[in-house]
Amino acid sequence: MVFSPESLPDVKKTNERTAPGSDLIPARVRRIIRQRFPAIMAIYGTAILSGCLIAGLLVGRALGWLVGVNANIGGVGIAMLLLILCCDRLHAAGRMKPPTEQGVLFWSSVYIPVVVAMAASQNVFAAVSGGAAAVVAGVLSVVACFALVPAVSRIGSGTNEKEER
Repeated sequence: MVFSPESLPDVKKTNERTAPGSDLIPARVRRIIRQRFPAIMAIYGTAILSGCLIAGLLVGRALGWLVGVNANIGGVGIAMLLLILCCDRLHAAGRMKPPTEQGVLFWSSVYIPVVVAMAASQNVFAAVSGGAAAVVAGVLSVVACFALVPAVSRIGSGTNEKEER
């Protein structure tokens, strides 16, 4: 009888990188998974993101209830602020590992533009269906923001020009 490594019982090797709970998966199944999916990408930071999102949505819903509106008021914005605060706190404490930090950066680069686009489309729909006053208020606020861009850009440029000379 010839023995091969495949016929031996599943013994965990000390030099093998394993995920928590991977000892529950038989070695043969792990080998098949590695053969069929050689480059599985683990995205870290999803627990932090989802926790902040749930907390933000709950706070936004509570704010809507307090105001008397059956809507979520600023829940996604609150979630993003919570994400920034949590990541900053973890980073300052030295508990934010580089893979987790990269995962949070990935999610923020994908998630925030999608949410902003969805919120903007809902706001436009609500403004158009709300009547002329809502459309005029929206147009005036956009014009005011465009008019303030040169003034805001001059705020930081005065000190840099003096330092360069």
